[in-house]
Amino acid sequence: ITPECGLITRPHLQVDLRHIAPSTYAFLTCLAQGLSLGQAAETALSSDSQFDLAANIQGMLEAGAFTSIKHFERNP
Repeated sequence: ITPECGLITRPHLQVDLRHIAPSTYAFLTCLAQGLSLGQAAETALSSDSQFDLAANIQGMLEAGAFTSIKHFERNP
């Protein structure tokens, strides 16, 4: 048996299940843990050099996976 990754969302109260790549799972897990977008992308790229950040963000927006965006100022 080969493990697979999936994303379950409920946009507009409709259950949506999407198959996602392990690198996408790693990306989303990092974001859920509060890591920055850059850190999450680095983690995903380290597991899959073909990871497409723009396509993944687009897919997650379409799925309704993001509920908020936080902007943090960098300390010099």
